[in-house]
Amino acid sequence: MPGIDGIDLLSALRERGLDCPVVVISASEELHDIQRALAAGAQSFIPKSTSSSMLLDGLQRVLQGENWLPREIHARLRQRQNDTLPELTRRQQHILEALTAGDSNAEIAQRLNISVHTVKFHLATLFRLLDARNRTECLTRARELGLVRRKSMTE
Repeated sequence: MPGIDGIDLLSALRERGLDCPVVVISASEELHDIQRALAAGAQSFIPKSTSSSMLLDGLQRVLQGENWLPREIHARLRQRQNDTLPELTRRQQHILEALTAGDSNAEIAQRLNISVHTVKFHLATLFRLLDARNRTECLTRARELGLVRRKSMTE
């Protein structure tokens, strides 16, 4: 969809009060995409590689009011929950979002109304938490962990 991806569309519809069962069927099997879809309010995420009989079973269950995931996806999500994700403060999350936008330290400081020194402090903490040596590694690791949204090809 030009200008918006399906998950952003789902989020926007949910914000407007639309409450109907939604199943995301996607070629992606990345945990980040699955988690994003479920967080946006989808009742199910079904990879296109799923067998047709399992797909039909899942659709029927969702239409009956259940939240449903293929076994493999459910197991991967449960494993992911068992992995320890770093707990970020709101400020650290804002810094990551600004990094995603490509902002410099000075631009981040201005945007968040904090000093450049404070930005550098938060960046150093993020680098340590995410085991990164620089901004690029920090963003890559944050995206892998689902801490920031991946940029789509249309952005």
